[in-house]
Amino acid sequence: MAKAYLWINAVLYVVLAIWCTLSPAKTTHAVGYTQLSPAGQSEYLVIYGGLQLGMAFLFGYFAWIDQPRTGLLVALAF
Repeated sequence: MAKAYLWINAVLYVVLAIWCTLSPAKTTHAVGYTQLSPAGQSEYLVIYGGLQLGMAFLFGYFAWIDQPRTGLLVALAF
């Protein structure tokens, strides 16, 4: 059950990372940003694209190596 939860989180975070990276204008409006400067766009892509991709990797990694307890602790941190 815990491994399934980690895999679901990994897939959802990958989808969100791809969506935020490929369609930043749509996703910025969805979270409430009306206009971003070029520096803000860069930060948005790093945080919403890169960080979510990293979190997806962590959840998938802990599910893959059969360490669900550690993965669940990471899930609690986020």
